[in-house]
Amino acid sequence: MQKDLLNKVLIAFAISTIVLIVAILPNMQNNKQDESFVQIINFTTDKKTYSSFEEMKIFVKLISKKDLENVTLKVWGIKPRNYAYINESKTLNLKKGENEIIFLAKTPYCTSGCGGVYPGPYDLFLEVESESKIVAKSSLTINLISHYA
Repeated sequence: MQKDLLNKVLIAFAISTIVLIVAILPNMQNNKQDESFVQIINFTTDKKTYSSFEEMKIFVKLISKKDLENVTLKVWGIKPRNYAYINESKTLNLKKGENEIIFLAKTPYCTSGCGGVYPGPYDLFLEVESESKIVAKSSLTINLISHYA
Protein backbone atom coordinates (compact mmCIF):
# COMPACT_ATOMS: atom_id res chain seq x y z
CA MET A 1 0.00 0.00 0.00
CA GLN A 2 2.74 2.47 0.94
CA LYS A 3 4.74 1.32 -2.06
CA ASP A 4 1.81 2.12 -4.39
CA LEU A 5 1.41 5.55 -2.82
CA LEU A 6 5.15 6.23 -3.17
CA ASN A 7 5.05 5.18 -6.85
CA LYS A 8 2.08 7.50 -7.51
CA VAL A 9 3.89 10.40 -5.83
CA LEU A 10 7.05 9.74 -7.85
CA ILE A 11 5.08 9.54 -11.10
CA ALA A 12 3.24 12.79 -10.28
CA PHE A 13 6.56 14.48 -9.46
CA ALA A 14 8.13 13.27 -12.72
CA ILE A 15 5.18 14.48 -14.78
CA SER A 16 5.22 17.88 -13.00
CA THR A 17 8.95 18.23 -13.66
CA ILE A 18 8.56 17.44 -17.37
CA VAL A 19 5.69 19.93 -17.72
CA LEU A 20 7.76 22.60 -15.96
CA ILE A 21 10.77 21.99 -18.20
CA VAL A 22 8.63 22.09 -21.35
CA ALA A 23 7.08 25.39 -20.19
CA ILE A 24 10.35 27.11 -19.17
CA LEU A 25 12.81 25.92 -21.84
CA PRO A 26 11.34 27.90 -24.78
CA ASN A 27 11.39 31.10 -22.69
CA MET A 28 15.05 30.58 -21.83
CA GLN A 29 15.91 30.09 -25.49
CA ASN A 30 13.92 33.19 -26.52
CA ASN A 31 15.82 35.31 -24.00
CA LYS A 32 19.11 34.25 -25.55
CA GLN A 33 17.85 35.17 -29.02
CA ASP A 34 16.48 38.53 -27.84
CA GLU A 35 19.84 39.49 -26.38
CA SER A 36 21.59 39.06 -29.73
CA PHE A 37 19.17 40.70 -32.19
CA VAL A 38 21.46 43.76 -32.36
CA GLN A 39 25.17 43.34 -32.96
CA ILE A 40 27.77 46.11 -32.78
CA ILE A 41 30.03 45.82 -35.82
CA ASN A 42 32.09 48.97 -35.28
CA PHE A 43 32.56 51.53 -32.49
CA THR A 44 35.35 54.00 -33.31
CA THR A 45 36.33 57.66 -33.27
CA ASP A 46 37.76 59.76 -36.08
CA LYS A 47 41.10 59.97 -34.21
CA LYS A 48 42.80 58.22 -31.31
CA THR A 49 44.31 61.36 -29.70
CA TYR A 50 42.51 64.60 -28.85
CA SER A 51 43.32 67.95 -27.25
CA SER A 52 41.07 70.25 -25.17
CA PHE A 53 37.68 71.28 -26.57
CA GLU A 54 38.27 69.34 -29.75
CA GLU A 55 35.29 67.97 -31.67
CA MET A 56 35.18 64.20 -31.60
CA LYS A 57 33.27 62.19 -34.18
CA ILE A 58 32.08 58.86 -32.81
CA PHE A 59 31.02 56.24 -35.34
CA VAL A 60 28.71 53.34 -34.53
CA LYS A 61 27.81 50.59 -36.98
CA LEU A 62 25.15 48.06 -35.95
CA ILE A 63 23.44 45.12 -37.55
CA SER A 64 19.85 44.53 -36.51
CA LYS A 65 18.15 41.23 -37.22
CA LYS A 66 14.77 43.00 -37.44
CA ASP A 67 13.22 46.47 -37.62
CA LEU A 68 13.25 48.02 -34.14
CA GLU A 69 11.56 51.18 -32.89
CA ASN A 70 12.67 53.48 -30.06
CA VAL A 71 16.16 52.06 -29.63
CA THR A 72 18.42 54.20 -27.44
CA LEU A 73 22.16 54.42 -28.07
CA LYS A 74 24.19 55.87 -25.21
CA VAL A 75 27.82 56.95 -25.50
CA TRP A 76 29.66 58.18 -22.43
CA GLY A 77 33.15 58.31 -21.03
CA ILE A 78 36.20 60.37 -20.06
CA LYS A 79 35.12 59.79 -16.50
CA PRO A 80 37.60 60.96 -13.88
CA ARG A 81 36.18 61.64 -10.43
CA ASN A 82 32.88 59.87 -11.32
CA TYR A 83 31.73 62.50 -13.82
CA ALA A 84 31.31 61.59 -17.51
CA TYR A 85 32.56 64.48 -19.64
CA ILE A 86 31.14 62.79 -22.73
CA ASN A 87 27.49 61.85 -22.24
CA GLU A 88 25.44 61.57 -25.43
CA SER A 89 22.36 59.57 -26.36
CA LYS A 90 20.09 59.14 -29.37
CA THR A 91 16.74 57.40 -29.62
CA LEU A 92 16.00 56.15 -33.10
CA ASN A 93 14.48 53.39 -35.17
CA LEU A 94 16.79 50.69 -36.53
CA LYS A 95 16.05 49.06 -39.83
CA LYS A 96 16.74 45.39 -40.43
CA GLY A 97 20.33 45.09 -41.59
CA GLU A 98 23.18 47.57 -41.26
CA ASN A 99 22.70 50.89 -39.46
CA GLU A 100 25.28 53.69 -39.13
CA ILE A 101 25.06 56.38 -36.46
CA ILE A 102 27.39 59.33 -35.83
CA PHE A 103 27.72 61.18 -32.53
CA LEU A 104 29.48 64.55 -32.16
CA ALA A 105 31.00 65.54 -28.81
CA LYS A 106 33.56 68.02 -27.48
CA THR A 107 36.46 66.82 -25.40
CA PRO A 108 36.90 68.46 -21.98
CA TYR A 109 39.60 70.93 -20.99
CA CYS A 110 42.81 68.96 -20.52
CA THR A 111 45.73 70.30 -18.47
CA SER A 112 48.61 68.89 -16.54
CA GLY A 113 47.30 70.54 -13.38
CA CYS A 114 44.06 71.53 -11.70
CA GLY A 115 40.99 72.85 -13.48
CA GLY A 116 40.53 70.11 -16.01
CA VAL A 117 41.12 66.51 -16.91
CA TYR A 118 44.64 65.13 -16.75
CA PRO A 119 46.26 63.94 -19.98
CA GLY A 120 46.17 60.22 -20.61
CA PRO A 121 44.01 57.35 -21.79
CA TYR A 122 40.24 57.42 -21.19
CA ASP A 123 37.51 54.95 -22.01
CA LEU A 124 34.35 55.58 -24.00
CA PHE A 125 31.38 53.24 -23.60
CA LEU A 126 28.48 52.37 -25.88
CA GLU A 127 25.20 50.76 -24.84
CA VAL A 128 22.31 49.84 -27.10
CA GLU A 129 19.00 49.66 -25.25
CA SER A 130 15.74 48.22 -26.57
CA GLU A 131 12.57 47.69 -24.54
CA SER A 132 14.40 48.78 -21.36
CA LYS A 133 17.09 46.11 -21.80
CA ILE A 134 20.70 46.56 -22.79
CA VAL A 135 21.02 44.38 -25.88
CA ALA A 136 24.59 45.24 -26.91
CA LYS A 137 27.56 47.13 -25.49
CA SER A 138 31.14 47.97 -26.36
CA SER A 139 34.02 50.21 -25.28
CA LEU A 140 37.12 51.85 -26.71
CA THR A 141 40.03 53.93 -25.44
CA ILE A 142 41.12 57.38 -26.61
CA ASN A 143 44.01 59.59 -25.45
CA LEU A 144 43.80 63.19 -24.27
CA ILE A 145 46.83 65.45 -24.50
CA SER A 146 47.45 68.66 -22.59
CA HIS A 147 45.89 71.90 -23.77
CA TYR A 148 49.41 73.36 -23.80
CA ALA A 149 51.05 70.54 -25.75
